[in-house]
Amino acid sequence: MKKKYFGFLFVLVLSFIALAGCSSEPKGETKEVVDAIVSHENEVANSILEANEEEYSYEESDFSFKIWHETNTDEYVVDVWIPFNNEPSSQEWLYHYKSGKLDSSGKVSKLPEILAIGTYEEVYSSGKFKD
Repeated sequence: MKKKYFGFLFVLVLSFIALAGCSSEPKGETKEVVDAIVSHENEVANSILEANEEEYSYEESDFSFKIWHETNTDEYVVDVWIPFNNEPSSQEWLYHYKSGKLDSSGKVSKLPEILAIGTYEEVYSSGKFKD
């Protein structure tokens, strides 16, 4: 009888571990990268508003991310579709993130070349990149 309960409990614990590992939310430094880009894009969008316009308040769900991490340099490269005029994921940009600093190059065409140079590993994707 105890073996039956132990087996059930073992399977239940493994299921919870598997489900926790399958989360589609960014974690750790990847979350920092996502938050930095969302914050930056809100600042940019709100810096060009007219006096009577309502401020933008974009959220992570308004973006599409594909993030790679370079293990040797601890740099992140991000292909991101950003919102524009309240239209989610409408413009594609390229970002670099390293040591808490965000840099935008905008030239997505350079992405294959960048990824070929280093030892990049894809660590996160969302939105348009999930399709």
